[in-house]
Amino acid sequence: ELPAAVFDDATAVLCGAMNEVSRTSKEELKLLKKGCEILDLSFQAVVERLKPGVRECDLWAAAEQAILTNGGWYAHNMYVASGPNPTFPRAPASLLRLEAGDVAVFEVSAFYGGVSPQISYALSLGEPDAKVGEMFEFCRDLYYYSLAELEKKRTFLDIETSLVRRIHRAGYEPETPQIHRYNMSIVMPMESAPQQ
Repeated sequence: ELPAAVFDDATAVLCGAMNEVSRTSKEELKLLKKGCEILDLSFQAVVERLKPGVRECDLWAAAEQAILTNGGWYAHNMYVASGPNPTFPRAPASLLRLEAGDVAVFEVSAFYGGVSPQISYALSLGEPDAKVGEMFEFCRDLYYYSLAELEKKRTFLDIETSLVRRIHRAGYEPETPQIHRYNMSIVMPMESAPQQ
C-alpha cells in the first residue's frame, strides 16, 4: 500500500548499532557466567550417562534436562553426532546406540537471562580411533592458540584467517567460521579486536 516507497537493506547498520550498544555489562557477565555453569552441568550430565548401549537421544535428553532444571531457558540450540567417526553435529538426535570407541560430539547454546553462551564438547567411550584422537589433539591446540590470539587483541578477521591457514596446512577443511558469534547480533565485527 506504499507504491512510492523505496526499501533499503539496513541489516549491516542495525548489526553495527547492536554491537555498539551491546557491550557486555557487569550484569551481563554475571548472567554469562551462570549460563556457562549450566553448560558445564550439561556436560557432566552427558558424562554420567555415557556407557556402551546408551542411545544418542538419551545423551541429548540428559544434557537438555540439566539445562532446564538448572534455570536455562527454552528454546536453545543443541546438536549432536556420535559414532566411530562423527562429523558435524546434527539435530535431532538419533536412536543410534553407542559402542566402545564411539565418540559423541555436542554443540550446545543455552539461554540464561537472555544471554547465550555456547559450548562444544566431545566424549569418547573408551579409546577412540587413532585418527579421531589426532584430530582432537589438533583441535585442542587450535583452541589454546585462539585464546592466546584473542588476548593479543588481534582482529577477529586476522585470527580467523590464521586459524583457517593452520587447518588447511594440517590437511583439513573447516566447516564453519571458527569464531562465529558475537553478542546478540550474531554478526562478527571482523575488522575489530575483542573488547572486555
